[in-house]
Amino acid sequence: MGTLTKLNIIGSESAEANTRVAFRQEVVNAMRTGEVLLFGTAIASPGGPIPIGPALAPVYLAMAAQGLEDYPVDFERQTADVMIEGYKFVDEIPDSNILFNIVPPLKDWTFPLLPIVNLILELLGLLKIPDPPKWLRENIPKIIEKSKEFGEAVTELATECKPSKLAKLLNEIDPSIDPKKAEEEMNKPIGDTGKRMCELIVSLELPEFKLPPLPVPFIKPWTWPAFTPPFFPIPPADIPFPILTMPTWPAPGWNLDPIPINWVFELKIIPAILKAIEKLVAKAMEIVNAIREGVEAAIRWIIEFLVKEIIQPVMEAIGDMIRKYVMLAAVVAVFIKNMIASLVVSILGLLLGAGLFTWSAAYILGLLPEGATAPE
Repeated sequence: MGTLTKLNIIGSESAEANTRVAFRQEVVNAMRTGEVLLFGTAIASPGGPIPIGPALAPVYLAMAAQGLEDYPVDFERQTADVMIEGYKFVDEIPDSNILFNIVPPLKDWTFPLLPIVNLILELLGLLKIPDPPKWLRENIPKIIEKSKEFGEAVTELATECKPSKLAKLLNEIDPSIDPKKAEEEMNKPIGDTGKRMCELIVSLELPEFKLPPLPVPFIKPWTWPAFTPPFFPIPPADIPFPILTMPTWPAPGWNLDPIPINWVFELKIIPAILKAIEKLVAKAMEIVNAIREGVEAAIRWIIEFLVKEIIQPVMEAIGDMIRKYVMLAAVVAVFIKNMIASLVVSILGLLLGAGLFTWSAAYILGLLPEGATAPE
């Protein structure tokens, strides 16, 4: 089980249903606007890096997108599963504590709190923090700087039900938090659970230190359910909306020559992603410097690296095909965008463990299903 499973991005029926709907809607939006963005970085736009419909007027992009709006179940059943399989691919990267072994050690000691992150947010709300998710994102670097003290405070809370150290630490991180009030709230039952915070922490066990061999033994993409006939992602011929090709006019119905999408993913996109993972893990110490600057700095560094390492070889291999087929371009762009986002989270989980730092990254990148904190 990797970081994505621990964050409930995959691993449950509700999470996978959310992924299907979100993937379809993102593809629709990409076809309508011609753009796919990730944390302010362009993954797709009419002029690149991945061009969506560069020679088509917006009205024709809208026509193609409307087909996915009108037949959502067909697209989700035949196409959107590729995103779920992509997340499973990335989730083979384990959450670990690799950076705990550097000097000085770097560790996100909030990992025991991940399963109750919603309750942490509720607690911060009771302490009059106006935007709890933003507070977590902005203060995670301070928590990591005090990793030893935070680990001791969480251990005392979980094993002895004493919140005083954690309350004092919250005050040191943010002087606006009254430590007495924080201690008082942590001694009360939280929300509708009927339990105090200390009774809800399920484990203090550190993830085992292991640096997996790369390339990680991912599942073979040609075994994915999403890559079974009839030639993903071509829907049945009775779905009356067009594939748009350039530079010809759109025609009703589907092109008689199916796009070799299996080949595109198996031989081009997946190998590019694997090579990028290998290169990224080799730069772990450079990522450390970004991590010390905070969640957003780490996200930005990893995204910039992966965009260059993944998109460039993909476009060199299948750029002509992407420029020709609008829906293919949108599917590939959204798939790569979400794969990069999931890799950001999983690489941070590999380096730091699955704690509130990785939760913040997933939150910022829009990967978290609403209300999701841990596997169901």
